[in-house]
Amino acid sequence: MIEIVFGKSACGTMKYIGIDPTDLYCFSFGLSMGDLTKKEYPDISELKARVEHGESLRLWFSRKSPEESCSFHWLMAELQEIETAEIFAVSLPDYFALPDNCTMTCSDWGEVEPELWKPFLEQKTLLPVGQRIYAALRWQELEQENAPLRAVVNGSLVSVPADFYDHFIQRELEKQDEDFMEARFIANIIGICQLGIGDFLLHQRIEAFIQKGLLAVVSPAEEETLPMRRILRKIQK
Repeated sequence: MIEIVFGKSACGTMKYIGIDPTDLYCFSFGLSMGDLTKKEYPDISELKARVEHGESLRLWFSRKSPEESCSFHWLMAELQEIETAEIFAVSLPDYFALPDNCTMTCSDWGEVEPELWKPFLEQKTLLPVGQRIYAALRWQELEQENAPLRAVVNGSLVSVPADFYDHFIQRELEKQDEDFMEARFIANIIGICQLGIGDFLLHQRIEAFIQKGLLAVVSPAEEETLPMRRILRKIQK
């Protein structure tokens, strides 16, 4: 069984729990953001050859995550010519049951602790051919649309404009003090809104707010490698 994940953190967890690296492939190259014609797509000829020789695939992906969903659709488009491919999937559950009657939700498999993965290693659901074809065709449509962003809306992967997430930022801004730490603010948005997106995209959109004069930088980040550790100020207009 060849394991496919769509994030570097998930790949690291797979290795940690003992998956043979030769049977593990990770596809994560920013398909939810930017111009699709300028992406550096990986060479998957080796994977295709293994599938053509009868090896089955198990895909680990989240329907909540635009990035994992994009990678899933892209891979289905790449494999659509191999009609005999046996492809299984493990979809991220809505929540994980924890001790003391607690639950935890995650946006993608990279957020899941290693011990919570292990029960799922015994699970796999065969992807119907129709679903694979639909995903491949949908990806071709998204490539043609080539929007600035791709997002999951009501469970479907769709093209959206660059400012699609701005209203979430604006809503959370109203709860902030006049001066606030950007990194903490972004963490709040990710935790509260459960958008399935990362901090980099939100940082980009906050930069757009600064360019529009809606925010100002009070105290720059001390380290270039940690650009979100800066203090911002709301500008009243």
